[in-house]
Amino acid sequence: MFRRLLALAAILGTGSVVLPATAQELVPVAVEPEPMELLKSAIDSLTTKPFFSVDADITYDNVLSNGSKVQYSAFQEIYLTRPNKLRVDYEGDLRARDYYFDGTDFTVQDADLLFYASRSLPGTTDELITLINERLGVDIPLSNLFLSDPYAEVAPQIQESRFIGTSLVLGQPTYHLLFVSEDVDWQVWIAQDPERPVFLKLLITYKNLPNSPQYTALFRDWDFETPIDDETFTFEAAPGVGQVDFLPINRPLSLGGE
Repeated sequence: MFRRLLALAAILGTGSVVLPATAQELVPVAVEPEPMELLKSAIDSLTTKPFFSVDADITYDNVLSNGSKVQYSAFQEIYLTRPNKLRVDYEGDLRARDYYFDGTDFTVQDADLLFYASRSLPGTTDELITLINERLGVDIPLSNLFLSDPYAEVAPQIQESRFIGTSLVLGQPTYHLLFVSEDVDWQVWIAQDPERPVFLKLLITYKNLPNSPQYTALFRDWDFETPIDDETFTFEAAPGVGQVDFLPINRPLSLGGE
């Protein structure tokens, strides 16, 4: 690996190679693990936590009318306290939006266009995600992570699963898994840490869309130890930000990140 990096540096004319300071060694796999078991273990570890925060670096493809693909980027901060508090701050190349849910009120703020829309929707986070999709046409990016049982949501859709191998993601050893469904192929990289099997990377390929665009999320700074203050989930309009109504469902308002 080091020789390959030196060769690449010579080609690029950099003159030196800087190796990641935090890179770790891959853990050998004596017996090939079962991918569905690894997936369930990672999801179970996540859903048993009463709260968490995590950041995600996102890239996604957009297919132009001439068939060319261009890639856009976004950064997302996620805060969740179970069972009914959620905040997502999303800033991307094409839009910037913040989502607040304090257990009673759901609010979306468009940080670019300086408006917000709010609706009283008391309930759990699971109920919220379903309601805003069905009634308001709103999809929060990476919303499957916020569910109380994501495995029950995704497992029935999986037609095939494969253990691809081990890989370093953000300098951390991971298990690389592939899951095939009817419309998408998705890959996940799960940390090789039995005490903390967090998701470090997600890649979705929309194989039935023209030119098979992809969506990638790199997860960093998982925090399961620091309680999240209730004020984090409470929306307060900034000066100059006006209020609007959600559009009716027959004119869905796309507030997702893609």
